[in-house]
Formats: sequence, structure tokens, C-alpha cells
Amino acid sequence: MTAIYLLMNVAYAYVLPIDQMAKSKLVAADVAERRFAGGGRWIAAVALISTFGTTNSIILAMARVYFSMARMKVFPRALGRVHHRFHMAAASLVVQGVWSVLLLFSGTIDTLTDMLIFVSWTFYAAGAYGVFVLRRKAPDAPRPYKVPGYPFVPWIFIIFALLYLLLTICNDIAGYQAAVAAGKPGMINSALGTVLVLIGAPIYVFY
Repeated sequence: MTAIYLLMNVAYAYVLPIDQMAKSKLVAADVAERRFAGGGRWIAAVALISTFGTTNSIILAMARVYFSMARMKVFPRALGRVHHRFHMAAASLVVQGVWSVLLLFSGTIDTLTDMLIFVSWTFYAAGAYGVFVLRRKAPDAPRPYKVPGYPFVPWIFIIFALLYLLLTICNDIAGYQAAVAAGKPGMINSALGTVLVLIGAPIYVFY
């Protein structure tokens, strides 16, 4: 996958100079527009189809998390209800939809994306560290699949994730200071994302 992205970037640089690429918000669309008339529209259409497909699967899959937590009695029991006709996690989907709409008022789509990526990489690092925890707490557990290059590969990933999180925090703080200096409202996206996640901690502890 990394090789594919590298080849794509080389191809983009061949069509679109680096300085113009840096100013572009939609590199793929701009490159396609240069190669043939209406190319940008085709790229936009493909991006929309991909986005709708991904969004559909994520909405349905994530609602099952709250549904399962409710069935395990670590979340409000009402969210464990199944629709009598469609046999889906209806209550969880409704609550998830309401929460998603509320999040739209927390800032722009870029703000939400920044928060999501920061929080996601926090859990990625924690998940990788979980490999070490499980090896220590359950050394004799059956493991049909083992991490290649253990323990070096997990540690490399964790270090990369922590560096990424640190750089994100520094960049957020710099952006906040720049906004305040310019007299504009500023926000530290990584901090806001962390607060939103921690809102769920008291609920989890209560149940």
C-alpha cells in the first residue's frame, strides 16, 4: 500500500508541480483536470461513491459496538434493542445519529477529522502496546497468529504513533497561538477530541 501511494505521488508530481500541489486542496482532481476535460468531476464522483460506501459500513458497524456493550451490561440497556422487522441495532443507530449531528456543531469537518485522527492514533498505540500486556498476562494463551518481528515491530509502531501524536499536539498548539495572535477564535483539536472521548468514561464506570 505504501508503494502504491508513493507511485501516486510521483505521478502527481509529474503532472502537477510541487509548488502547485502544495496549494491544491484536491490534488487528484486537479491532476485529472489537467489530463482530460472534466477529469476533476469524475474524480469527485468517484470520491463521493467511495465516501458513501465507507460511511454506510462505518455507521452500521460502529452502532454494533454500543449494542454489544448494552448486551454486556456496560452501557444503557435500551441501546441493546433490536428492530422487530429489520433485526438491526435500531436504538444504537438512532443515538449514534443524534450524537453525530451534535458533533457537527463542534466545528468544521476539518476540525472533526483532526480530532478523529488524533484519538484513533491514541488507540492504535494503546492497541499495539496491548500485545505486550497480553504476552505478559496470558503467556500460555493459544496464538494462531503472532506478530512478525516481535518485539521490535510493535515497538517501532508505538514509537511512530507517539511521535505522530506529539507532533500533532505541537502543531495544534502552534495553530491555536497563531489564531489568537490574529484575533481569531482558536481551538486545540487534539485536546477537544480527548475531552469528547473522556465524556464516555464516567458512563462506563457507572455501568
